[in-house]
Amino acid sequence: MILPFVRELFADLENSVPFERVRRHLSAGSGRRRVSGLTFTARALYIPFFVRAANTPCLVLVADNKAAEELHAAVLTTCQLTGALPSDSVLRLPAHDVLPFENLSPHPEILETRAATLWKIATGTARLVIAPVEAACMRLFPREHYAALALHLKHDDEVLPDMLVEHLLTVGYTRVDVVEMPGQVTLRGGILDVYSPEMDRPVRIEFFGDQIESIRRYDPETQRSASTLDEALLLPLTETPVTNRILAAINARLTRNGTLEATESGAPSIAVSPRWVGSEATIFPGWEFFAPVARASAHANLTLFDMLGPTARVFVEEPAMVKNQGERWWNKVEQRHERSGIGSLVRPEDIYISPWDLDDRLRRFSGCELDQLGSVDVLDADRSDLSEIDFNTRPTQRFHGNIPSLINAINELIQQDARVLIAAPNQGEVERLAGLLQEYHLSYRLGSRTQTSGSPTVYSESSSLAGDFRTPVIVRSAISNGVQVFDLRDADGRATARQIVLFGANDLVDDADVQARPVPRSKSKTSAFVSDFRDLAVGDYVVHVEHGIAQYCGLRVIEEPGQPPLELMILEFADEAKLYVPLTRLDLIQKYRSSETGPPPERNKLGTQAWQKTKARVKKAMADMSGELLKLYAQRKAAVGTAFSPDSNMQREFEDAFDFNETDDQITAITDIKHDM
Repeated sequence: MILPFVRELFADLENSVPFERVRRHLSAGSGRRRVSGLTFTARALYIPFFVRAANTPCLVLVADNKAAEELHAAVLTTCQLTGALPSDSVLRLPAHDVLPFENLSPHPEILETRAATLWKIATGTARLVIAPVEAACMRLFPREHYAALALHLKHDDEVLPDMLVEHLLTVGYTRVDVVEMPGQVTLRGGILDVYSPEMDRPVRIEFFGDQIESIRRYDPETQRSASTLDEALLLPLTETPVTNRILAAINARLTRNGTLEATESGAPSIAVSPRWVGSEATIFPGWEFFAPVARASAHANLTLFDMLGPTARVFVEEPAMVKNQGERWWNKVEQRHERSGIGSLVRPEDIYISPWDLDDRLRRFSGCELDQLGSVDVLDADRSDLSEIDFNTRPTQRFHGNIPSLINAINELIQQDARVLIAAPNQGEVERLAGLLQEYHLSYRLGSRTQTSGSPTVYSESSSLAGDFRTPVIVRSAISNGVQVFDLRDADGRATARQIVLFGANDLVDDADVQARPVPRSKSKTSAFVSDFRDLAVGDYVVHVEHGIAQYCGLRVIEEPGQPPLELMILEFADEAKLYVPLTRLDLIQKYRSSETGPPPERNKLGTQAWQKTKARVKKAMADMSGELLKLYAQRKAAVGTAFSPDSNMQREFEDAFDFNETDDQITAITDIKHDM
């Protein structure tokens, strides 16, 4: 957690003449201006302040998906540092990772991110959207379409469980036996388990008829319910629902004289292969690209600009690079279209607007061209008519692991009345830097607090050795490259310092790892239990807890008037005696497993004590074995060994500096070894 005084330091970024000019321009909402002199990190610092000054939804256009990911991660980090924008209002709309007419569907992760982002834009929760030029060129459905993709369920709402599951399946969810990963759903009687994207845990929704009786989080590992919720938001996993109406429109468009036209043109048809099952259209690889052909002609020209509204402010990061990337991408799309042989059935203009049309629409929106080099950039000479606002920023000095040089540089900056902040990617690095500054007798303050209370550390918030703004601040933040911002005092002299210096992790040590490590997910034991029955075949042997070994003979459904269907598992014991077990009591059944190969096991007889005697013998043998193990472990416990001390700060620093992410098994092994030590 970032402490409030750090955000007070960054508030000085608004106290400069260039920022005041940008603020007035964005507030006026007329024309476009060029903003120069901002390095990448400075751009990430200032963009949230620009959005807050505009007080309207904003869009940042970048060259490609990689640039969008980098800028999005940097802006999220600076939002936490500055508090200028809520992190959940900063969104990324990625472009598809494949092109149309290639007979390939986009990656599911990209579809999921696009669906959630478009829903948030349609519902008005987005403040800042970062998108590559390809995503901005794509034709979209109306806002109402995306607003209807997600479901907002509340306690006591009335909804049909079957229709709820049907909707979730159309927006990308997968029906499974046990829900343990995002995007999965299952319905068992009046209980719905669903794991929505962006949720930390799945939710269990209990129905009383068609009314939602309760909504609770639950642990996917143990399947036990936890905290109670008043509402649940189920986000979509795809922006184009799989409905017969859309699929029929796509298939009808692609098959309309398609074979004849492709044959007459002499071009090989490699891109699209619409399929029909009976009278219903089905999906095919790459069908998502052709969704624009299914909308009405009145909505044919909707784009991301229309989703954000006419008052949106549009920023373009490095406009020359965006322009060149847009032209290269459009040439590739046209080449794929020509090679596909699809002809005029679906043209690139039916799926996207061209980069030149995008540029024409862009000129209608107020905003800024974020060009670091400014008018010196000869690649963007056609936009030299833009009036320029110049910021004075530059990258920070690189020290390549030379700590004495870092200490000397900090002392010089303090003498120049600079505000110095040092970003560390993890808590171990924070403590290491604090120890180094103490070693060199340099005062410091900690600008962040660990979220976990009571964590062992020798450097706490009370280790701030001085209280004025000239004291260097160590803050936990994933800043890769630092920035030095000059000329912070405006015409009225409002500012506490003339410059702010933020050192990043790569400034201190080359190739520092600033990426957060993923939280390992535990696999549900219930999932493995149910998977046994997924693989169960007629004739396999099973074990009933109360009656013993039997043979599985299949399933049977019993229907009674006015009652829901009852599914039963048929088990055959000795003498052809059959037992019907409801599927709701699967906990009584286990699949028979044996390490010995040979004849099949002997089935038990119903109504006899043979199985109970067998269980009693096994229990006695287990008790004897347990007694021997207790004696063995008691002897080990009584033996004198070497007890190692708990993890020290140096140990945690060493672990945080590890260059690779451990696997789940490695983390478990490390934890067990430390526990034994």
